[in-house]
Amino acid sequence: MLWNEDQEITQLGTVSRPFSPQLKARKLTDPIREFYRAKIAKLQALIYPVVGVDVSYWQSAIDWNKLGKQVYFVFIRAGRGNADFDTMYESYLTGAHNAGRGIGLYWYMMPRTTSNFKLNVDSFVSRYRKSASQLPPVLDVEENGGMSKTELTGWIQKAVKYFQDATGVSPMIYTSPGFWNANTYRNDWAKQLMLWNAHWTTADEPIIPNDWGAVAQPRTWTFWQHSSKGDGAKYGASSTFIDLNRYHYSLATFNQQFNMDLKPLDTAPIPPPPPPTPEPTHDEQVKIMWAYGKSQKWW
Repeated sequence: MLWNEDQEITQLGTVSRPFSPQLKARKLTDPIREFYRAKIAKLQALIYPVVGVDVSYWQSAIDWNKLGKQVYFVFIRAGRGNADFDTMYESYLTGAHNAGRGIGLYWYMMPRTTSNFKLNVDSFVSRYRKSASQLPPVLDVEENGGMSKTELTGWIQKAVKYFQDATGVSPMIYTSPGFWNANTYRNDWAKQLMLWNAHWTTADEPIIPNDWGAVAQPRTWTFWQHSSKGDGAKYGASSTFIDLNRYHYSLATFNQQFNMDLKPLDTAPIPPPPPPTPEPTHDEQVKIMWAYGKSQKWW
């Protein structure tokens, strides 16, 4: 995803963390802070064990065998705007299927006119239909194209409806709380859609956009992009960094929700039982008994 981290932090303000406020002013290299970061990371791994990444051509070549051993799912950028298809899409889709991971597609939406949502969606639909992906298709909303709040809110809502009419499937929305809250008007329709929430933080829960967290029948995130600084090499990517994501619930719920049958990543294959020891023949039994008697000095 392409959005400015510094700007996002400014929009969101300070995020509280589960340690002394005095530590907030310290540098990231402070060993005490790093200690707490490590503890939080381990805790989050227990709370949200179903992890994944999202990729675009920025990741370049990917070792899918290596990546597949560390994630349950991957979101692949199909393209952006009216018809700008991602150059690595076909390769990534094949690699993800071969790795047996959960696959989702996203389209970077580029509002430009009040009606160009149709071109954005048509281009996305053409790839989504052929993808055999299991996860919800995603409309990536992080750009306003110079539109007013009223125009952008209507543009997104129309894009959602147009996608639903074309596919019979409701898309998921990817956005950040800072962008969504600043660029759209409060509404009731957005929270009817699943949310892929972009909030880069070490806190144990992300801030979510207002419309999903409304007092009346609030919803929460389904996927959470919690970092843009994953180690690319660790995950088999050629890029320095890779986006890291979490699913909100358990692996059992993930499998049920998306009709999959993924096994825990840390489950080692059960080795086959050793072959049964053959019974010694009569002559072998005699030799064994003779050797034993001799060792006991029976003769």
